[in-house]
Amino acid sequence: MISNRQDKTKLFPFPTTSWTLIHKVQRGGEAEAARAMEQICRHYWFPIYAFARRQGFSSHDAEDLTQVFFQRLIASETIQAARARRRSAKTRRFCRRDAVH
Repeated sequence: MISNRQDKTKLFPFPTTSWTLIHKVQRGGEAEAARAMEQICRHYWFPIYAFARRQGFSSHDAEDLTQVFFQRLIASETIQAARARRRSAKTRRFCRRDAVH
């Protein structure tokens, strides 16, 4: 039997990591990097939000946390550091961990 937590994870899965987009953020020109970051934000917004909701946050708080997550992601240039983490951790796990901290 599948646990309730596993059911919810299947309903709102994190998208497969697009290393092509991450590479564009890391090494593309300014406009190309901005478009790639926009796509990453669109792909991951709802899964990050759903994860925050599953952690017990209200809808409003989950939206705020999701926005803060992406603000920090962009401001800290965390995507550039993801390349070093590629071998040791998947981006989905990285996003989930950072979404709650």
